[in-house]
Order: sequence, then structure tokens, then C-alpha cells
Amino acid sequence: MKVLWGSLMVLATFMTSCSAFCYFIPMKVSDVSSPHVCKYLDGITYPMNSNWNTKYCENCTCNERGIKCCKIAAIPLDCDKIECHAIFYHQNCTYTVVEHQDHRKNCAVGTWML
Repeated sequence: MKVLWGSLMVLATFMTSCSAFCYFIPMKVSDVSSPHVCKYLDGITYPMNSNWNTKYCENCTCNERGIKCCKIAAIPLDCDKIECHAIFYHQNCTYTVVEHQDHRKNCAVGTWML
């Protein structure tokens, strides 16, 4: 039983460390005067309980506590960094990993992280 419990703890820790990068913007006292909207960092307001994507490849949600935003672009981690490099496509928030010598050839990626 102790072995099973230990294995579950290691797995839970691993899963937590691999979760998406997120941050939280708490509702400010000054924002309480407009209880039906959330104000994002760029000054744009969004309706309460709404969801949107930012130009920074983040998905944000708004509720009465504030705004939570998480990265949506999966980042390549496990690839041949000597022979290959990553190219980021901002228009659709994706990466492609290609060979340095021939950008038409994709490289294998073992691990992606959100």
C-alpha cells in the first residue's frame, strides 16, 4: 500500500509540474463598480463569465474573482537542438521543429509542454 501511495504522489507531482503556464489577475476594488465585466491588462473589458484568446497565445476566462489566463502554445522540449530549431507561428500559436540545413524537413519531438 505504501508503494502505491508513493507512486501516486510522484505521479501527482509530475502532473502538476507539467501543467500549462497560467496566471491570475484578481478583481480590484476599483473594478467592483463594474461588476459585470473584467478588465484585461491591455485595458479591454470582457463580459463576466466569458472566455477569449489573447494576441499573446493565451486563453483567458473571467469570473467574479478575476481573470485567469493560460498559455495555449505547446512548446517543443525534447528534440535535437544541434541539428534542429523551432519556428513559432504567431497567427495560430504553434511551433514547427525543422532541420537547420533544410527547413522543409521536420525534426522529431519527444516532448511538448503547454
